[in-house]
Amino acid sequence: MDEETPRRRRRLSAEDKWKIFTEASTKDAKIADVLRRWGIDSSQLARIRTQVREGALTQLKKGPGRNPKDHEEEELKSELLRLESAFKEVSIENTLLRKKSGWA
Repeated sequence: MDEETPRRRRRLSAEDKWKIFTEASTKDAKIADVLRRWGIDSSQLARIRTQVREGALTQLKKGPGRNPKDHEEEELKSELLRLESAFKEVSIENTLLRKKSGWA
């Protein structure tokens, strides 16, 4: 009996998945040829199509405008400036109190 060696699963990069998707989506594409060329089966192509659809919908749902992380970053920078200013004031007060009490 001839034992068949198990096929290793191939990990496709996001770029490869995009290439497969666009290649399979062209008007003249023969799906069987695309699958054979990339060494994948039809269920993998279906999964890639689902991932592309979900990714596109996720990006489209965000809508126009600023990224929420940008707003958070601005708030953190503002807080940092406020705390640095407060630290300077406390340091000056501390120095003055030391001089006044004779600790300096």
